[in-house]
Amino acid sequence: MRLNIMKRGLKEGKTKADSLSQKIPNSTNGVKLVGPKTHIVTAAQGVQNPYSARHYGRDSSKGRPNDSLISNLEAYTQANKGDLKICAVAGSYVNEVELDGFFQERDDVRMDKDAFLRLQAQRDLELSRRDKWDERDEEGRAVGDYPMHYFWDEVSPKSYPVTDERLNSKISLMGLPEPTQNKDPLSGNTDLAQQRRGTSIIFPHTKQRLKAVPKDLGWRMPRLILTTGSCTLPNYNRSNRRGRKADRDHEQGFLVVDVLNDDLYLPRLVPAQKDGTFIDMGIKYSEKYGISKAKTSALILGDLHVPRHDRIVMEANHEMMDFFKPAELYIHDLFDGISVSPHTLDDEITRMLQAEEGSDILEHELQQCYEVLVDLSHRMGNRKIKVVASNHDDFFRRWLAKGAYRNDYRNARFAHKVLSKLQKGDWPLKVAIEQINKIPKNVEFLTLTSDCRPWGYECGAHGHLGINGSKGSLRSLSTSYGKVIIGHVHQLEVMNGSISVGTSGVIPMPYQEGQPSTSMAGNAVIYEGGLAQALPIIYGKWKKK
Repeated sequence: MRLNIMKRGLKEGKTKADSLSQKIPNSTNGVKLVGPKTHIVTAAQGVQNPYSARHYGRDSSKGRPNDSLISNLEAYTQANKGDLKICAVAGSYVNEVELDGFFQERDDVRMDKDAFLRLQAQRDLELSRRDKWDERDEEGRAVGDYPMHYFWDEVSPKSYPVTDERLNSKISLMGLPEPTQNKDPLSGNTDLAQQRRGTSIIFPHTKQRLKAVPKDLGWRMPRLILTTGSCTLPNYNRSNRRGRKADRDHEQGFLVVDVLNDDLYLPRLVPAQKDGTFIDMGIKYSEKYGISKAKTSALILGDLHVPRHDRIVMEANHEMMDFFKPAELYIHDLFDGISVSPHTLDDEITRMLQAEEGSDILEHELQQCYEVLVDLSHRMGNRKIKVVASNHDDFFRRWLAKGAYRNDYRNARFAHKVLSKLQKGDWPLKVAIEQINKIPKNVEFLTLTSDCRPWGYECGAHGHLGINGSKGSLRSLSTSYGKVIIGHVHQLEVMNGSISVGTSGVIPMPYQEGQPSTSMAGNAVIYEGGLAQALPIIYGKWKKK
């Protein structure tokens, strides 16, 4: 029976998944391409200069290197045979350009071209003032102004390589004079990906951001804009609200880009703790304890949308489950709701086509959801699976509540069967799947009021419900809950330590055709101790071999 049901299921998912596998870029066309190579990028803030110290008080910690983080970074770079790039960014204001002496002694430090021109002008002015300071008039008084304006001691002659670099044909590193105290470094900068011939863009900044930008109507992968995080202690003007918030939001960490070939790259942000400890791909780097395996508390999958799930992405999901062995697995939009979608109930053309292909039979759709749950349950063993109450899962409740089953002769009998079992407080989708077969013991269906916070991350919110009845978004929900990991938007994003995961469904969904879209595959992991990562899935790949 299972094979018959699967054959009668939606053909669209398999067709689009197969076509996706054919679009995977191939590096073996007789042309020498870039890669493989691991790039590691972080930002270093300029140190506090004498001018700033005279106005706001001396603080020698501002712009200093986080020694523990850099030590771990060097160990990480060596272990992964990577290329470390430390990129200079401004301190508390645009004229704090010079870096701590620690960075002046390194050959892996870079600087934006225009920032370096500013630095050179400051050096020239400072040297000129110091020359005049050495001059004395007939009465022995200094001729020039007090010289220590931009630099504390010696004026370094060091020059820095330019930040800009193409990592492969699809992603570039560029210097951008974005003020470090800005609340969102991507605000007003998302057009960079289009201006740079549609490539993804990295620019150094003291905050970690990841955001997708639409590519075109052909549904190729969206382009990403990413910022890196910092390897220095914060340097902001804390005498005003903007600087104080920037100080709170300062993020230690770095960005990794695994370039596989000239067309394929796998980017991910790696947040770090204040003591320099970080975890990437389940491996923990600590100055105190060295390199060790980290435990994974939770894996959050991109929205499933069974039976419109993409088989290639699901294979990547299974690989992640086996690799991380999470204590908990969170599922968003388990059920796509093709047969009961409120968006197509009055669409005569769609309903006709669904009837012809057999995708309008609710029981068949639920059967496939059950089979996916059983498969995931077996893979998780005794570990917990939590099905988040989502808007597509709620299609079924809305269908029942509206009484739409009365005119749906193919599904009316099953609807009555569910209604006869439904009790107050039940989640209707769970009751419906229970009519198919017994739900595995390690599977828990959350409700709209379920609060799940592994290591402080709210994982019980799907993301469709916002503040006071508004639509949800990563920005508004992170304001509401603090740290949060949501689904719903099909868009991989990182902001203020919160994450939205992508989709495990086919791209595009029928309702997305003709729209610019940022849909892509990607999951999130929460490690024991509270660090979390967003992990993109690019053409089924999520890590280098």
